[in-house]
Amino acid sequence: MEKLLVISNTAHYIRNGTVVGHGPTVQEIDQLAHLFDEVVHLACLHTGKAPEIMLPYQSPRVKFVALQAAGGRKLGDKLKIVQYVPGYTLAILKHLRTADAVHLRCPSNVPMIALVVLSFVHNPRRRWIKYAGNWETLPSNPWSFRFQKWIIRHNFMRGQATVNGKWTGQPEHIHSFINPCLTTAEIEEAERLRSVKWLEGSPKLLFVGNLNPSKGIDRALKIIARLKQRGCDVQFDIAGDGKDRSKYEQQACDLEIEELVNFLGWIPRTELGHLYTQAHFVLLPTDSEGWPKVLSEGMAYGAVPITTNVGAIPQLLRDFKVGRVFEPDSYDEFADAILWYIAHPTEWKGESEKGMVAARQFTYDEFLKAVECVLA
Repeated sequence: MEKLLVISNTAHYIRNGTVVGHGPTVQEIDQLAHLFDEVVHLACLHTGKAPEIMLPYQSPRVKFVALQAAGGRKLGDKLKIVQYVPGYTLAILKHLRTADAVHLRCPSNVPMIALVVLSFVHNPRRRWIKYAGNWETLPSNPWSFRFQKWIIRHNFMRGQATVNGKWTGQPEHIHSFINPCLTTAEIEEAERLRSVKWLEGSPKLLFVGNLNPSKGIDRALKIIARLKQRGCDVQFDIAGDGKDRSKYEQQACDLEIEELVNFLGWIPRTELGHLYTQAHFVLLPTDSEGWPKVLSEGMAYGAVPITTNVGAIPQLLRDFKVGRVFEPDSYDEFADAILWYIAHPTEWKGESEKGMVAARQFTYDEFLKAVECVLA
């Protein structure tokens, strides 16, 4: 009986008596259960109301094991992590003993402790560390991120690592990887819905994600304001939510673009298809990413990415020959690119179709094949 141990900092909650976790991570772990008889997910359980993005596990092979949640934005919250380190370490050691393979999802607190533990223990021998964030070393990276990258680069944990993008001097044990996000059914749906899409009339832009500064929703609103100033009235749909949503709604009013912007709140992934189908562009002026899944989802439905020059984004879009990337605060350049596409609908259509082809690389079927190679 093959058992996979997954160690992460993924937030979990209890909703109506059922454990729910961060939706994209839960879906990925459900898929990993196809390769193992049992998957144990060691992660944090939080109190309070579960955010809408949280989903229950679907696979009966997945077992969630709760850890005490720790951390936060305040210094005091971060210091509290220290008191949980012994408990985290004991839990990690306990479950490593019975695992046939282990998968760490970095960068975050609990996997950082697991990286150190794996540097000293021998079992299990099959080890896969996924670094999901931006693999570039940036001055803004927290020390904990830099520490995890240092351990992974030097392979003290004696395993295989996967990162977004290809980087100069990448050691043999570090592999470029595609972040999955699409089921076969979603690809088929996209192929069925996208065939009639064309860029004409008022272009439709779509933002999908948390409403916070890191994802760039404030920058997106400024880009829409630039487009309006140039006489281009677009429709901008925002699928996402956050504690500062009212602040961004007020920003839209202050920029006098409220008639162009639709704050839709959180939309379940199963209902995003029609928004992606209607959108001509996915607008994501984020300031730090590995590879955001919303870009692959949008491409599957024929939406062209307009995003930022961070992480693996420019590498992959260059390979796909799709979309445009700019520095996060380059509002005029974002607007220029969208206006160029509007003036060149045939070129937009060509990139839209290339994106549809590229999106097939982000299916869970392709992901599982790649995981098997890594764990082999």
